Amino acid sequence: MGRTTISFDSGAIVAFFGFVLLSWKSLIKLGILNLVGISAGLLYFGSGLMLLMQMLFALIGSTYNSLVVVTLVFVSLPVILGFVLVKKIVFFKGKLSIRDRISLLVLALAGLFTWSGLLLGPVLVIIVSLLPNRVFRKK
Repeated sequence: MGRTTISFDSGAIVAFFGFVLLSWKSLIKLGILNLVGISAGLLYFGSGLMLLMQMLFALIGSTYNSLVVVTLVFVSLPVILGFVLVKKIVFFKGKLSIRDRISLLVLALAGLFTWSGLLLGPVLVIIVSLLPNRVFRKK
């Protein structure tokens, strides 16, 4: 039970510091799309960090072998997907085109396939990609 708590806290820490860093650098435009998309990207990144924490806890009581590299690949996939998603959302301008929507759906499906974002992240990305453009207009 203690390991789950530590893993969950690492994801929460990633989300908190991600928002603090992006707000401090004033990269967030604070639109609905930006907040939801960055939340999903940080969930992707946090799930990769949780996998890393679980791997480190498992390695404490066992011997190292070549399969650690496979686990590191599984750790790197959510981190890379989260980085790509946050980068795409931070530099978003204006309306979502069909190309943007398809790329968001591909990132969501990749997130579901790699079990990134605790299932909430890909669902948020799917919702963002399906919402009409009038929702994202600033008033």
